[in-house]
Amino acid sequence: MKQLNRYATILVPVFIIVPFVVISFYNHPALDDWWYAETYKQNGFWGAQQYWYNHYTARFFSNFIMTIAPLSFGWAEGHKVMPIVFLLCLYGTMYKIAETVFNNFSAKKNVLALWFAATYLLIQRDYFESIYWLAANVVYQYAMLFLLLHINLIYQIFVQNEYKIRHCVLVVLLSVAITGSNESLGGLVLVEAIGMCIISFYQKRLQIFTASFLLVQIVSWAIMFMAPGNWAKIHDATQDHVYTFFFAKAIGHSFLSVGYYSVYLLKQQTVWCLILLSIPIFKSFLNEKLKLKNPLFFITFSAVSFCIAVAIYFISIYPTGILIPPLRITNIAIIFLFSGIALAVCWLIEKLNLLEKFAIMIQKNKALVMVASFVFAIITPTKFHQLLMDLTTGKAAKYNKTMYDRYSTLKSTNTDTCYLPALTNVPRTIVATDVGTGFVGEHIGLIFGKSNKVIFK
Repeated sequence: MKQLNRYATILVPVFIIVPFVVISFYNHPALDDWWYAETYKQNGFWGAQQYWYNHYTARFFSNFIMTIAPLSFGWAEGHKVMPIVFLLCLYGTMYKIAETVFNNFSAKKNVLALWFAATYLLIQRDYFESIYWLAANVVYQYAMLFLLLHINLIYQIFVQNEYKIRHCVLVVLLSVAITGSNESLGGLVLVEAIGMCIISFYQKRLQIFTASFLLVQIVSWAIMFMAPGNWAKIHDATQDHVYTFFFAKAIGHSFLSVGYYSVYLLKQQTVWCLILLSIPIFKSFLNEKLKLKNPLFFITFSAVSFCIAVAIYFISIYPTGILIPPLRITNIAIIFLFSGIALAVCWLIEKLNLLEKFAIMIQKNKALVMVASFVFAIITPTKFHQLLMDLTTGKAAKYNKTMYDRYSTLKSTNTDTCYLPALTNVPRTIVATDVGTGFVGEHIGLIFGKSNKVIFK
């Protein structure tokens, strides 16, 4: 059994992650990826920053990153590389967390990082809006990785007492990147900065780091709030959506979203396998690492996780009034919902005085649970199952060929107006809709030197 456990703990997460890498080779720019590249072509680097800030969004950090994305320089194939870069960054982030927080498992930190990364991928609600659509990836998923690294550094400073200048500087820089990419997570960081200052005042030892952290967050939010693009975007969107700015209604729909996606998680057998695998880690972290013997701490942390998910939805719903939050918001909230559910399960087991025995049992039989989680991910209607279907049925390969045919037509057509073939294969993992719609479809030709609109058959 020990030999089986050793092989399973490495091979199963690798088998989960590899298909995400393979399908990346069929990926292409989508939706806003083209829009950012077109804006760069029209306005140049600094002109593009001004355009986004004044006309669409104040996410200054993600605007900067997306402006210098591969497509801006005519390298469409770069969008096959970027998902792999994200997967490497995901593993690197999880490795840092395993190294810092779970050093009781330090001999297995590589394996822990693999499993954390695999779990993160398996519970995502939508892969297109979390990995393969670069614009959404930068705005949401990288912001989530920044937040995890930010929390990891806070843990090093205040729990492990590693009060180093580089840690403090990185905390502040990451907070700027988070706020400048994702206002939902940026709101959490602002609350954190305010809370840290209140605690410091109460303890009568306000630190330069804490004050600087809050000041930088206030400046970042002032830049975000004052952007004309925020109000322009809301004004434009009200033409197509029914908006409400009622506080109570936004709160209600935030709780409804949390409830709906909690049920979505609970209905998946894969999630239950992953929760079982997390029990020994939670036990080690809460009972041994933090010396928290009272089982109420499990439910406290669980409640905090659910409250963070509610806050993420609220920050998305209330300013815009769109009562159905986008999936890219849900991809973030689900991380906290999964943690909340896992901690609640740990609390229930602890209440029954079975946590110690349960953790030992899982450790002895973890290979079986790991293989079961992999099998359930394949055979049940999960997004991972859809990814495998897109690969094995040839949908991804056919989409890849169609996109290259389009590029070839755009490059070879001498007239400004160009007719392109419509998509006949739409692999849901790497594309949600044809780029030949709306503003993007009209201006996609700019990347290939055209001055007029592209018409799709």
